[in-house]
Amino acid sequence: MQADELVEQATGIKQAPSDDPDHRRRSAAAADAEQNVLLKNAFARWILSILAGQLLLTNLAFFLFGVFSGWQVSDAVMLGWMGGTVVEVIGIVLVVVKNLFPSQDGN
Repeated sequence: MQADELVEQATGIKQAPSDDPDHRRRSAAAADAEQNVLLKNAFARWILSILAGQLLLTNLAFFLFGVFSGWQVSDAVMLGWMGGTVVEVIGIVLVVVKNLFPSQDGN
């Protein structure tokens, strides 16, 4: 017996032949969904790597700015620099998450 016949005998469900258009459409949709998940994973890793690098460079630049200015950095500069970095990170994460995982109701 072939595998399809065993499945049919055990479950009572007949397998669709591979030349059936509905079967091909479902198979194509499943393959597309699998590829979509793989792409999302790769894109998420890429974005997180860039974000980590950007944070590292921002903090390094701030540190070097402090060292070369003799740590005479005003409060406004510190608040602006760090606040801008936090807002940028939150914005990037929000945009990435919203586009990677759109809501089902379209919002």
